[in-house]
Amino acid sequence: MRSAEEQIREVTASIEEALTEALGMTEFDILRDDQGVTVAGDEWSLRLESDPALMAWLAIDSEPDNPSEFRKAILTAFTELGLDALGVANRGCDGQIAHLLDSSGDPISVVLADMLGDSVDMQPQGE
Repeated sequence: MRSAEEQIREVTASIEEALTEALGMTEFDILRDDQGVTVAGDEWSLRLESDPALMAWLAIDSEPDNPSEFRKAILTAFTELGLDALGVANRGCDGQIAHLLDSSGDPISVVLADMLGDSVDMQPQGE
């Protein structure tokens, strides 16, 4: 069984590869610390932690108060290209990103997990 730190490294590598291919290295930062990793774009941050438990959550600069506006706010913050790249990263690590976001229980993170889950469901068989 892989450790939480190994899982964080795997997920981070998948995100870095997909975002670099789609957006280029100058469009996001990866910040590592003792508890985990923050992947940050201009208007969003995705936090992955392994201590005390394996989890992930999303923060966006313009987070709306109304949950019905979360999907639109996420798409605006990431852009379609960035969100598609995150979907590629999620598929590249067998859905771990969506699972970690969903497990957080954070409302906007759960919406992003659903959006990434949709990207998995829409893939043709064999990919």
